[in-house]
Amino acid sequence: MNKIQEPENLLSDARKLIQNGAFDELTSLLKIKLHINPFDKESLLASALMYKALGAFDQAIDIIKTSEYFEICPGLYWNELGECYALLQQGQEAIYCFTEGLKAHPEYLILSINLAFSYIREKNFSTAIPILKDALKIAPTDPEVNLAITLAIYAQTEDVSKVGTYLPHALKAKNYKRHTILQIAIMKANYDQNPSLAKKYADEMMHSFPNLDLTWFYAAEASFQKGDLDQAISYAAKAIRLNPANNSAHDNLIMCSQYTENISNQKILDNAHDYYESCIKPFLKLYAQSFNFSHLFERESPKLRVGFVSGDVKLHPVFFW
Repeated sequence: MNKIQEPENLLSDARKLIQNGAFDELTSLLKIKLHINPFDKESLLASALMYKALGAFDQAIDIIKTSEYFEICPGLYWNELGECYALLQQGQEAIYCFTEGLKAHPEYLILSINLAFSYIREKNFSTAIPILKDALKIAPTDPEVNLAITLAIYAQTEDVSKVGTYLPHALKAKNYKRHTILQIAIMKANYDQNPSLAKKYADEMMHSFPNLDLTWFYAAEASFQKGDLDQAISYAAKAIRLNPANNSAHDNLIMCSQYTENISNQKILDNAHDYYESCIKPFLKLYAQSFNFSHLFERESPKLRVGFVSGDVKLHPVFFW
């Protein structure tokens, strides 16, 4: 059993109404139910789900506790309570709830995922990853668990070569983390020197997440890899319009501009100036005080040594400057 099966009852109806934004209809339904029985556990939990969906997490917590739904399904009770605490950024309370839920229902995968993410938020990867590996023993191909462990391993190591076992299953997950897993898939494809696969995932990002600056950054990279410089420049510029602070997009735009005659020297200089104003200047304003270069000038006759090492030699964009 990979998850708790909710029957076709008030809770499942409530979830459908919440998903459709039909809060007035749900409110009317709950008024009728609670008028008949003010202590009905299912009706109270459904009310809590509505408050949670509306962002009233404190009220949702109070109602969940009042419902005593743990007598019916402790896994579901503790998971809903833990999610409310997590949304309130009360990490320790959330961890307690998810842990209690797993004691009652170790096969309820969402509890393992939520508990692991609670530890990931605290950068406690050594605790989070084993929780997810235990969940994989129950459901080795579950997309959500594979997605969670992929994100955890990458967050810990920043090494895409270590996520290959889990990534194919993780890519089948369809949730709010989809754009993140696609980014990792693109990086993995580039690591494996598979530009066609990287382009496939970049195309999906363009279709699914057109308002995300990273979408167009990766699209620019994919276009550059296949030699379409004009498209790469267009995509990098779009990423910058969406997020002027995306330093990688600025870097990409300036680099691609060096390889084409369609961009004037003045335009390249303008792009470099925009890069300075949008990225470098704010960085220096925040961190310049932490840099101390005085030790470089303590010697009587300091010598400046300049070295240039590059496998690109005369084909590197820097050369064209």
